[in-house]
Amino acid sequence: MKNIYSGVFFDNGLHMTWDYAPGHCKLPEHIEEGYKQLVELYSIISLQSIGGYGCFIYLNGVKILNQSDDKLPLHITLYTGYESGRKVSPAEFGPILKEPFYSSPLTKLCSWEGTWAFYPSY
Repeated sequence: MKNIYSGVFFDNGLHMTWDYAPGHCKLPEHIEEGYKQLVELYSIISLQSIGGYGCFIYLNGVKILNQSDDKLPLHITLYTGYESGRKVSPAEFGPILKEPFYSSPLTKLCSWEGTWAFYPSY
C-alpha cells in the first residue's frame, strides 16, 4: 500500500490536499500524522461542474496559501459533476481557483479544524 496524497482531513469527510505525490507524498516539516490544524476558508467557487473553498493555513506562524509544490492554491473541493460530457476530476478545482473571476470572497473568515494524515491507495 502506498500513500497517494497528504493533507488535512475533516470529520465531515472532506479534505485539504497538501502534497499530491503518489508513493512519495509528505507532510509539512515538523508536522506528524494526527496533529490538529486550523484551516481558514476565504473564498468559494460554485460552478455547475465543480465547487469548493479557497483556504489557507498557518505553519510556524507563517501564512501558507499554496500546496507543498507551491503551484496550486490550497483548497477544499466540495463537489464535482460533468462538463461537456466528461466527469470533472476534483483535482481540477485548484487551477480554477487561480482564476480570480470565478471566486467569490466569503464575507467572514471561517475556520475548520482537521487532522494531518495520508490518503492511502488500496
